[in-house]
Amino acid sequence: TLRYRMKRVEEILGRSLDDPDVRMELWLALKAATPAT
Repeated sequence: TLRYRMKRVEEILGRSLDDPDVRMELWLALKAATPAT
């Protein structure tokens, strides 16, 4: 389930996705790693 996967991401990263700063860092990292279309 999505909830399980999100919990696994938190466990692997060792950071809480409840924190908006963490979510922003992850979003920026994903944007930087994704080729522009």
